[in-house]
Amino acid sequence: MNNKILLTALLLIGTICLSCDNDDDIKPIGSISPIVDAELPTVGEVGQEINFIVSHAVFNGCGYYSSEETTQIGNTFTVTFYAQYREGFCTMDIPIRKTNYKFSPTKAGTYTFKFNSGETEYLVKTIEID
Repeated sequence: MNNKILLTALLLIGTICLSCDNDDDIKPIGSISPIVDAELPTVGEVGQEINFIVSHAVFNGCGYYSSEETTQIGNTFTVTFYAQYREGFCTMDIPIRKTNYKFSPTKAGTYTFKFNSGETEYLVKTIEID
């Protein structure tokens, strides 16, 4: 009977040890970095790469641009920026970071950009492509 209990305990401990994830493999998830301004021209040309300067807030001095996500429905683009934060001593301010955003239109028309500036708020800009 003691052997069965010992074997069951060892199997349980082995299963628990093997099922645990290594915390070093976990990648931090960025948080939304609200976009407060976007500098883009009002006109552009098909096939011409257009660079925007996007200003976005981070929530302390250790915050930095991490990535962006763009979704497109027709000629409307919704742009969300993400920030990550370094470990250590950080200033407790809300700095504005400037990041370059590129757009290459493939056809003529009016394009609308909805820049995510909060949970339900957007900064809306348009550009006419000839």
